[in-house]
Amino acid sequence: MILSDRELQVTFDRLARLQAQILHLRLVESNPVNYHLSASGFIAEIDRMQLEIREYLSFHPSEIEGAEGVLDLPDLHRNEVERRRAAAEVDPMAGIAWEEFKPRLADRS
Repeated sequence: MILSDRELQVTFDRLARLQAQILHLRLVESNPVNYHLSASGFIAEIDRMQLEIREYLSFHPSEIEGAEGVLDLPDLHRNEVERRRAAAEVDPMAGIAWEEFKPRLADRS
């Protein structure tokens, strides 16, 4: 979830890097099957990030500032979010796509 213009800019920068990686992959991967397998994770992450951007931009700045107290997290949770963001910056492909995780989640119920 994007909570500030600074986070929005970081998301824009990360989105540009992912898009550049896919463009590079299109140039170097000669096998379409391998390309689709490799690109699907990048594309899922781009979709997720674009959704976050649209959500953030759908609010006027005064609405976001007014919600600041509601969005406060305990330090333990905030630290975990920051740890995960840092890990994602280092290796954006370390996670799995929602489409892959969702069935696993359903199996737990």
